[in-house]
Amino acid sequence: MIIPDLFRLNDWNTRRFNLFIWSILVAYDFSFISNVPLYSLEILSKILGFVILTFIPGYIILRIFKVHDIDRVVTLLLAIGLSLSFIMIFGFTVNMFLPYIGVSKPISTFPLFYSLNISILVLMIIYYFRDKKFNSSQNQLRITFSPMLFYFILLPLFSILGTESVNHYNFNMPVLILLFVISLSPILIALDRISRDLYPFMILSISLAILYNMNLISTHLWSYDIFYEAHTSKYVLENGIWNPGNKTMVPLLLFTILSPVYSLICDLNVIWVFKIIFPFFFSLTPLALYYVYKELDFGNYKVDYEIAMLSVFVFIFFYGFYKDMPDKQHIAELFLALILILSIFNTQKRILLFIFFFP
Repeated sequence: MIIPDLFRLNDWNTRRFNLFIWSILVAYDFSFISNVPLYSLEILSKILGFVILTFIPGYIILRIFKVHDIDRVVTLLLAIGLSLSFIMIFGFTVNMFLPYIGVSKPISTFPLFYSLNISILVLMIIYYFRDKKFNSSQNQLRITFSPMLFYFILLPLFSILGTESVNHYNFNMPVLILLFVISLSPILIALDRISRDLYPFMILSISLAILYNMNLISTHLWSYDIFYEAHTSKYVLENGIWNPGNKTMVPLLLFTILSPVYSLICDLNVIWVFKIIFPFFFSLTPLALYYVYKELDFGNYKVDYEIAMLSVFVFIFFYGFYKDMPDKQHIAELFLALILILSIFNTQKRILLFIFFFP
């Protein structure tokens, strides 16, 4: 089966790229302004908001810097990292400068909505003049359906259903079965029962399954520092602005800007930003590490794909991966992994390192 390669959106020709970006943005804007969920499904509007924040700015920035024809996994990781960095820089700018033009609550729904649209428009204009002549044939993805592919698709879904079983029926057997099945994954790798093409998807699937299994238990926050961090995000949302001089808040853009922006644009309670969106971000860290590991070259010895995969499982199965709800350290690990990717990346686009250092 051949489909458009959404992972390498930056390699699409200008016309298709523009059509895709504007279609998503217009669909979200229509739903937002009319206050009517698309097709009467509120979840679609939330998904579109998530897509716009998580992917769109990053892919546009990749085109601005003319980053093309690289591994699709690396492209996806860089796009997400650039999007998160952009949202934090964008939100910080809005927070600091809109009050000077009479907007007393810049971190609120409508100021953010209009500012985000304007910022994406500016990025699109810059990209158009920088990269409008690019044309590539690498814009299709061939998918081969297999039992293993469906197995990895079902793992995160089964994890979510397992947490619902615990939350509503106090029945944990699905969770125990899930953990047992996941524990067999390194054995499948060692026995060479899984195609190498599925390795990246396998890592993401298992990471999401483990993290959602822990984070979606109960509808409340749990862990340690996350209560102070959530207080910061709620304070910003209630007041519509972040005051850097306020000593009662955690002065990190992750909580003063990023989580409030996701909460407002995706119309999610900030608790669910911590429980759903942040675990997704952290699940990308093992994926980034896999790319780093398989590119390691020690001269006489180069790490092969299987060793790289098993090394990733050492990280995923370590209790520090899932013992806390993902917060500042975990998202910082993602950016560190992205910096490692760029440090071994054979390209002149290492200027992107400075963007990843900002958060």
